[in-house]
Amino acid sequence: MKLTHSKLCEVAVKWLRKVKNQNCKYHTYPITGSEIACYNGVKWIETPDAIGFNAYSSCVIECKMSRSDFFADQKKPFRTDGNGMGQKRFFLCPENLIKENELPHGWGLLYVDYKMKVKEVKDSDTFELTLPALKAERLALVSIAKSLKNKKKADK
Repeated sequence: MKLTHSKLCEVAVKWLRKVKNQNCKYHTYPITGSEIACYNGVKWIETPDAIGFNAYSSCVIECKMSRSDFFADQKKPFRTDGNGMGQKRFFLCPENLIKENELPHGWGLLYVDYKMKVKEVKDSDTFELTLPALKAERLALVSIAKSLKNKKKADK
């Protein structure tokens, strides 16, 4: 199977829904979305590749297929001004594309292999969310809720 950015996003969402390890660092994130553009009425805030929510926290995964995309991501305004989404934040990439010592402070790293299996290379710190980030997350939750509502209507 050819690895694409879209496929990485699918893998990220599945990981969010299933993640649980023996140290109980994570719990599953049953509410998930992929590539949700968050617009606050004035400007585009952020479009996480995958985002998950549970009753206690949020987790963002940025999927990278190239090193240039990884380095460009670090220059985005919400990365540089501290208003990024996700109390947990990870990069997901093909094995060895990104090195642990290249990560922005606090970010975790996940590798995906040719079998689409995810390996946790580095854990994420827990980030304190700013008010703009909380607003962006609320917009993402509303978007997910609307899509679920529309899906239910279509299924009837």
